[in-house]
Amino acid sequence: MTITNPRAAVFRELQTLVSEYDDAVSIPHTDARWNIDEALSDLIIRLNCETRRVRKLKAIEQAEAA
Repeated sequence: MTITNPRAAVFRELQTLVSEYDDAVSIPHTDARWNIDEALSDLIIRLNCETRRVRKLKAIEQAEAA
């Protein structure tokens, strides 16, 4: 199966990595298991904030150059 959406591939890989981590490390410590939904939500929020920060910096640079 070919994944045409690069973001879908990235998120599937993240889910796989978290699942593998849970299987390998967290099984003896059930309270240490990751909630994949929370982990991905946190990552998306951080990416969104960083994207907004970079856009603001670029807008400031463009305004100063004009």
